[in-house]
Amino acid sequence: MPNQSGKTTSSVNFRSAPEVRPDTILRGLAANTSVEVTGEQGEWYTVIVEGQNGFIKKEFILLASQGVAAGFLVNRMSQFAAVPLQAPDTDRAEVAASMSGTEKLAANIWNKFGGLLNVLSAELKIDPAVAVAVFAVESGGRGFGDDGRTLIRFENHIFYNYWGKTDPDRFNQFFKFDQGQTWQGHQWRPSVDQNWRDFHGRQTAEWEAFSFATTLNDTAAKSSISMGSPQIMGFNFSGVGYESVQQMFDAFASGDRAQVIGFFDFVQGPSTNSRRVLALQANDFNTFASMYNGPGQASQYGGLIQNTLNAFHKIKPNIAPPTPAPPPTPPAPSPSADIVTALFDSLTRRDLDSLMNLYQTDVAHVTSNRTVQGANLVRDFYLELLSRLGDAKFSVSSVQDAAPTKIIAWTATGSGGSIGDGQDTLSVAGGKIQYHFTKFTVN
Repeated sequence: MPNQSGKTTSSVNFRSAPEVRPDTILRGLAANTSVEVTGEQGEWYTVIVEGQNGFIKKEFILLASQGVAAGFLVNRMSQFAAVPLQAPDTDRAEVAASMSGTEKLAANIWNKFGGLLNVLSAELKIDPAVAVAVFAVESGGRGFGDDGRTLIRFENHIFYNYWGKTDPDRFNQFFKFDQGQTWQGHQWRPSVDQNWRDFHGRQTAEWEAFSFATTLNDTAAKSSISMGSPQIMGFNFSGVGYESVQQMFDAFASGDRAQVIGFFDFVQGPSTNSRRVLALQANDFNTFASMYNGPGQASQYGGLIQNTLNAFHKIKPNIAPPTPAPPPTPPAPSPSADIVTALFDSLTRRDLDSLMNLYQTDVAHVTSNRTVQGANLVRDFYLELLSRLGDAKFSVSSVQDAAPTKIIAWTATGSGGSIGDGQDTLSVAGGKIQYHFTKFTVN
């Protein structure tokens, strides 16, 4: 590989050999230390730091060709507002009846959003065709219904967590859901003397249920819908750069531009070294999908993105990817020196990607009510917990460390509830959690 400049992403040991041993440590380096990367050996880079040659593990280096600007894209909306949304007339894709469904989807996404996607792909240092493929697969490209209103899906169980549990009698008059499988059995009614109504799958009905919910609690109702073409849940407003769910709702209702930018903000986050972006830069779609869709669906969604990318290159072979220095294989997540701190910091930041990187893919997760196995099911558990608590701060009270087991007492305080009696037991193997028992009460 050609020499590249880079920076350390955290405190890390600079070593004389590509081996993790005490006698190979030359010195410790602080985060954001500038280095020159001269080559690679397996999972290590050969680097020069202040004239000294040595080795640093790849996961602790961000190359200049990989890093993106810090902060949310939406904070530069005035810059992107001047960018044409559609692909230029001279570069539109022809949509032919003989095309496959995937080819038509890719062509329509490019024609409708190509101008903006081309600029955003340059911001994220990814192939424009990758931007098309990811947005096509993860959003479908349609953000508004026939009546001009934002496409939404109202989730009864989320509304219960954000409002209903504070007034369950009133909630139960108008909404219900399956208590065992909370994402199922959603019905509503506008008054107790009317029959229960299904509403998923029809936008008019979704809006009726949602609009009624806003009369009970506007913030909770908007936190409980997925919005627009990317179908991002309202409670993720801070994760896409908005100060409130109302601000996100209004922005997504304003047009396609805000929804497209919102999707890529959700992919990138505010950091300069998002692992999801690094995976897209390397066309590693299975890794991207494992973080975005969950590890249980990684191969399915990764394959869909690859197929859509291939389809787009077939119909628009002249849309060339950028040509920076070839990115290396995306680094595997490194186990935290303090996995407990990393776990609860990730929960406070609502950073599910970082959180799930702490677990083995076949982790066993146990509560007083059930035992499940698989990181995708653990992700679902945390998504449900965070939706119940709102913007919660998690704190560790004590840790008993009897390797490989850690016994933790913890608390959490959020807008939707609090936990004062958290008690967890972790078993760690290979730097990742292989067993997790958790017990707590949400008040």
